[in-house]
Amino acid sequence: MYRSHGVHAEAVSLSSSTNCQMWKIALQSNPGSDFDKMLQLLDFEMHLKIQAQDDKDMYQRVGDVLQQTSKKVKLILHLDISHASESLVQAILEGSPNILDLRIVSSDQQKVSFLSDVYIHGAFSETRTGKRCVQGLLSLLKSTYDSLDDPCYFMLNLHSYAKSQSVIPVLLPLYQTIPSEWVVKLSVRQTSLVHEAMKLQKVKKPVELSLADELEELKIFFQCLPYVSQLRFNKAIFTHPQNPLKAIQALGDLFIYASENGRETLEMLSAVCSHSDFPFASDMKTQNVILMELLGYLRKSDEVTGSNILVALQPVYQSAPAGWILDLSEGKMSLIREALEFQNVKKPMEVRGWSGKEEDIQYFLQCLPYVSQISCDDLLFQAICGVLSAGRNFDPKSVSWILEPLDLSLTLRGMLHVRLCKAVGAVLANNDVEGKLCLSLHPQSISRQGAAALFSEITSLKKLRVNEIMTRQMKYLASSKRLAVDTFTLVLAKPDPPDRTWLKLMSILASLLRKWTIQSLDLTECNLEAHCIISLLSHDSPLSIRLCEGTLQQLAEFVYEAQDRRLTQLFLEKTGGDLSACTLPWNTLQYFIQKSDKILTLKESKVCQMPDLLQHLRKIGYKSISPQFMRAALREIFKRRAGHLVVDLMISSDGIMNLRGCNLDSSDCAALRFALQYSDGIKLNLFDSTIPVEETGRILALLERVSQLSVGKPLLLQLLDQTRTASEAETWRRASGLSRALGKQLDLSCTKINSQICNSLALVLEQAEELSLIDLSHCHLTDENLDLLLPHLFKAQVLDLSHNDITDHGAQKCHEALNKSCTQTVRLFSNWIRNVDIFITDKHYEMWCIGGEKVHKQNTSSPETSPRVLPKEKEQITEFDPTVEVQNDKISYRLQTPVGGRFQCRETGLVFVIRTQGCIRYSIDHWIFSKTCYQPAGPLYNIKATEGEIYQLYLPHCETDADAAGELDVVHLREKEHEVLTPIMCVRTHVIVWVQNLSHYGIVRKKIQASRTLGQVLLFLEPDMSDDEQRLWVFLLPRNVPLTEVKEQQKEYQFIQTSSNCILYQDTKYRLSSNLGKDQHSVQPLQFIFNSSYNKSHHAAFEMFFPIEVTEMRMRIQKRQKQTLTWSRRVILKGKCDTQVKSENQRRTSRSEKDWTVALTEILKELSKDEINTLKTFLRNPPKNLESISKGKLEEATGCSQLAELMVETLGFQKSIQATQWIMKKLPRNDEVVTSKLRPYIQLFQLQG
Repeated sequence: MYRSHGVHAEAVSLSSSTNCQMWKIALQSNPGSDFDKMLQLLDFEMHLKIQAQDDKDMYQRVGDVLQQTSKKVKLILHLDISHASESLVQAILEGSPNILDLRIVSSDQQKVSFLSDVYIHGAFSETRTGKRCVQGLLSLLKSTYDSLDDPCYFMLNLHSYAKSQSVIPVLLPLYQTIPSEWVVKLSVRQTSLVHEAMKLQKVKKPVELSLADELEELKIFFQCLPYVSQLRFNKAIFTHPQNPLKAIQALGDLFIYASENGRETLEMLSAVCSHSDFPFASDMKTQNVILMELLGYLRKSDEVTGSNILVALQPVYQSAPAGWILDLSEGKMSLIREALEFQNVKKPMEVRGWSGKEEDIQYFLQCLPYVSQISCDDLLFQAICGVLSAGRNFDPKSVSWILEPLDLSLTLRGMLHVRLCKAVGAVLANNDVEGKLCLSLHPQSISRQGAAALFSEITSLKKLRVNEIMTRQMKYLASSKRLAVDTFTLVLAKPDPPDRTWLKLMSILASLLRKWTIQSLDLTECNLEAHCIISLLSHDSPLSIRLCEGTLQQLAEFVYEAQDRRLTQLFLEKTGGDLSACTLPWNTLQYFIQKSDKILTLKESKVCQMPDLLQHLRKIGYKSISPQFMRAALREIFKRRAGHLVVDLMISSDGIMNLRGCNLDSSDCAALRFALQYSDGIKLNLFDSTIPVEETGRILALLERVSQLSVGKPLLLQLLDQTRTASEAETWRRASGLSRALGKQLDLSCTKINSQICNSLALVLEQAEELSLIDLSHCHLTDENLDLLLPHLFKAQVLDLSHNDITDHGAQKCHEALNKSCTQTVRLFSNWIRNVDIFITDKHYEMWCIGGEKVHKQNTSSPETSPRVLPKEKEQITEFDPTVEVQNDKISYRLQTPVGGRFQCRETGLVFVIRTQGCIRYSIDHWIFSKTCYQPAGPLYNIKATEGEIYQLYLPHCETDADAAGELDVVHLREKEHEVLTPIMCVRTHVIVWVQNLSHYGIVRKKIQASRTLGQVLLFLEPDMSDDEQRLWVFLLPRNVPLTEVKEQQKEYQFIQTSSNCILYQDTKYRLSSNLGKDQHSVQPLQFIFNSSYNKSHHAAFEMFFPIEVTEMRMRIQKRQKQTLTWSRRVILKGKCDTQVKSENQRRTSRSEKDWTVALTEILKELSKDEINTLKTFLRNPPKNLESISKGKLEEATGCSQLAELMVETLGFQKSIQATQWIMKKLPRNDEVVTSKLRPYIQLFQLQG
């Protein structure tokens, strides 16, 4: 059919069915066909359709073709039947040396039956002939086995068949290799078969188990335990949403049944479950939950039965998990502490959630001796100290355990009151932290007493990071407190302060430098003017100052312009000569080089004068040198033939000659050779570089002067190719130089290595000493290539020979050569190796099983070295305008959000921290908190939401002083009960608490009034009180009283917008005055005593009466006793109607119809496809007050923008807004994403909310 005519034919691409048909015709009708030519045309693929009527002669021809082919063939069998004939199997066995890959195309059920037949026939053939047929089939059928959905089912089916045919002894190689892991679904019959099959294994294998309720099935499975390496469980049974605890109870019952079966069974079960993935590989949180629930279940069982199962499970809890996740809000501290006590090594812990209960925190502290590292919010330590110090039995020593897991790194923020500072100081006093502690202090407020208490027991710190607020308080410590700090860092709470503030801060820093021992001052986060730094430069003791790029640039220019020798020396000394951040002209740079007696650090990309720079190389150190700069420098040096400059260049570049990624020409190579002749022990980076072939040997001859060579694989092959020369001595010298330069690792993976390269590589390896890695994977290595290298491969700790063309012969020689070597790992998987018996039992070898898993896996991580889980970045707070509803004069607010996060209400100041999407409703209620030692310090909020949505709450407070804020607590009112929560933190504007059950929350304080509070002055005008007079109501209120509430109560009056913030003192008398004459106004009462009041109804402090024609005035509120001014504003008064009309016009003109069309388009884009369809239905059938839109027009509007334009064009500006509002309520889509875009237009036309 196909005859060879000596012409090379290109392969053709045919479908599988066509290919099958061609082979069937060729094999049946034309015995004289040139099958090798046909294979060549078909890219050496043979597709055969296996049917019931196929004859033996055809299969015999298949065997002949396979035996005679010039190249290995891919054999693909397309099954129409479920059984394999003996003649087909015989053909496969005869042609197996020339079969590259054997694949079977069919359903899984057919594959299982067909494969079983193939192996049974192979076993019979091996019995008759003595040839190792089963072992050969193992390698050939690897890809088919990999494709099976349930390999264990195949193995059990084969085992059942093999028992009936009495060929199990012949099939033993199969049992040793597959499956890589048993997946067992417990049933009496299947478990019995698994037990029989496992007994034939030489090595233990992992098992994945589905739990069962029947004791009989479990008893059979217990017999399998001696043959199990690790036991895992099916993940699906633990993650079932309906009853996840049922599976955990079934798991617990498994251990209980094992205990009833005997102590030996329980210990075996515990041993196979003792691995880091128990009960299954999953996210750490799920694993933690299961282990905790299991521990609780078995502990209850032990208590009821008196057995001691948990002791036997100690190895399990020593192995799993790799790290703990503790959610303090879940209240399972006793369980996790018990689990931690089982550990024999400390493990890392991630802390989530919060509990304000002292009992839970004490349990958590008892866990700390068993924890290596803690990953958490950086304020956990502060919160713990804050809560426990509020109790009577605060024990600083118990808290001090947390310092080591936190890596002795602490952060304190917010309003640091004296009680908290004393507690932190006491904890630090109970721990040996001298010189090791890294302390970050970012207070919004702290008193001198608080600062003194914090540093009372500290004498030395590794790092101290403070903001300007803390810095101001530290100046009072300097005179009485001695402190040594390695690195002092200043950061800013408020960016870009005025020069006056900078000068004060620099003055304080100068004072601290005189009295404290500070090694390094870090100002890289402060954008200073140069003149502010001058005072710090004159500090006498050794001090390094780090500045931001802009400040350093300014200061360098300032010093240069001054041309003062003393100032220049101080500048270079304090900055360490590091000018790498500066971009300086050559004359300025030359000035500093000449004046410096130390090496200056520069960044080469900011230096352009190469010729002038070379003469100063001994006085310059480069932070990093780019390949382009190094290439230019070498060229310039070679041009001058200045060998001494090579030495200077290497000193300034830290001995690194970086030419990475350069395409070197002959002149570059000449410069490189010149440089190498004047070098010794340098590091040469030629990674991703290219060198002309004729230059390779010349450079190779000079590599003996290189201590470390970084080179890419193509260039390394080029160097190896040039290693051998006519001179034996030169060959050895080149090989020795290359071997020394390459260091401890040799990686030629994914390159094609021929015998010539192998010869050169053998010379290089002969010169090498111990190597950490030789990677020759994917290199097309044959047995012959391997023979050249084998005498030297024992030098590698890890040898990777995977994915090559090594056969059983080469593998056997490799095993013999490395049998007594120090090589730890040899990778031989994905080669042509069929006899794997000696490798499976040798732990040093990694062999690839038919299932695709390695038989031996090295555990590269342990609990002690597990990576620390980093906390998530803090989310930004998003402000929102709530939906406001008024019913019976009571205001309620609503937030609906499609995502979790931190959301701050613009009306009340409340901040909700939400896990997921949800709807929150809240309002302000009357305080019903009496007969206690507490009094309100803010409104009482009634909050309702789905349980678990809100887990953190920020309540606004009015304190100005940190110590006063430290006295605040939060009360949680439920029915007739109340609970007082200690805040986890108090910041300048809010008190933060963790919440679980929602109802009423409010800030309280002990009945000791603070001296001052943040206040607000609110003005409401009654313009038409009489024909000739108007009245102004003046309210003095705490700032955390929502303006919305007051405006609703005073809605009959006109609110006068003005800046309202002020500071008010408790129990202080205030008076109101204005610039109007005495005969033009009157005030009642004459004085008002301020007290923070959080009643539901708010009452005015003053009434001011004045003539109707007054349109503006200057108003003042003063302390009555000392006439101290508290609040003074120019107040503009206008008629109510005029103001409303103007406001109305402004609103109408601020937003146009075009803006609404854009906003409506964005709203429509937020809707799903189903919601758009529902919207169109509503538009066809709107309420009576809205016009309908025809179905035809709606179908033509395909995009969101077209639909928006249609709605506005048909309904008009206002009506389209009304229609959108109505439809969004119907869908319903009242979340913040939609309402935030719709709300401005609803307000524009004053539509009902």
